[in-house]
Amino acid sequence: MAVSHSASADSIVSLRNVDFAYAPGERTILSGLNMEFPKGKVVAVMGGSGCGKTTVLRLIGGQVTAQSGHVLFEGQDVGQMTDRKSTRLNSSHITISY
Repeated sequence: MAVSHSASADSIVSLRNVDFAYAPGERTILSGLNMEFPKGKVVAVMGGSGCGKTTVLRLIGGQVTAQSGHVLFEGQDVGQMTDRKSTRLNSSHITISY
């Protein structure tokens, strides 16, 4: 069962104090990242090459897990979701276009 966290009522996705590296000892991709994605809005994640845009999207989609912090979808920690629930989340709520 996924743990529920308090999320902003206006956000569908929240990233809170997220740290991420693809492997221990490798370059840190994200450090202390905080982001809010408002409900009912189209959001663009923009930045320079290699700054972590795709990593943020992969964290939200549950393809990778943060080393620390929380990635929340409707108050539920994506990193704690079962594979089945994560798949259902991706197929019904998230669209990623490159």
